Amino acid sequence: MSKPRKATPVWQIRLTTSTAHAPAYAEALEAFCPTVSWMDTDEDGVVEVDGITESKPDTKAVLAALRAAHSPLPEVTIAPLGQQDWLLLSYQSFPPKRLGRFWIHGSHTTDKPPRGSWPLQIDAATAFGSGEHPTTAGCLAAIERITKRETFGHALDMGTGSGILAIAALRAGVKEVTAIDIDPESIRMTAIHGDANGVRARMHLQAGPGYRTPLVRTHAPYDLILCNILAKPLMTMAPAAARVIRKGGTIILAGLLNTQAAGVISAYRAQGFTLKHKDVRGEWTVLEMRKP
Repeated sequence: MSKPRKATPVWQIRLTTSTAHAPAYAEALEAFCPTVSWMDTDEDGVVEVDGITESKPDTKAVLAALRAAHSPLPEVTIAPLGQQDWLLLSYQSFPPKRLGRFWIHGSHTTDKPPRGSWPLQIDAATAFGSGEHPTTAGCLAAIERITKRETFGHALDMGTGSGILAIAALRAGVKEVTAIDIDPESIRMTAIHGDANGVRARMHLQAGPGYRTPLVRTHAPYDLILCNILAKPLMTMAPAAARVIRKGGTIILAGLLNTQAAGVISAYRAQGFTLKHKDVRGEWTVLEMRKP
């Protein structure tokens, strides 16, 4: 690990909520914190959502954003963690992780990749972007599984975040990936991660409004679509996904709770997709569906 940098004040925003409401609260905190994550507690179906930032947060703005995400709002703690090396704290919370053949590590890691693994250099940012969250882990498992049985020419990563799924798809043998996100910062980080992993030349990146982003039409149709977002937008996007996928193409859908899976499956079946695989990971479900 690299030497610690100059210590800086670190602030933590923390709340405890149900698994169902954690994604909305985490998304709200991303506007204030460069590092957002959540973890299970000892109580079933209850998680702890944490945001870490170097500057003192605007308490009123944070609480307003959290209330807009979901009300009533549980108790929120906003407190300094003292003089700490913020980057070192972030690095220590993100050690190398093996998920199937994928070996996910940060730029601070000096360990050699395990023999036969597919290394992914992704620096800690959010739970959805580092492989820590079950939805991301489930998508990585799906990528490994489907690329064993068939070859994919061009994939679309819709809502790319850190770019982890796009880069994983390229590591697994997909020839090219178009990666889209509504957040320009996500596209910037995806480009950085693409360079770090030596696959940037095979990536087409653009920030924009989902399937309406011009680059989506430029490279359509796709053999594979990766979509790790949330249940409601997944259902809304079903018709658009059906328009840009090839016949016989595969779509991986994630970011949905087990209780939401039936609704997502129904929305895609209405567009002609058939369910091929369902992966349940705790409270979360990852779906593999195909366009006949």
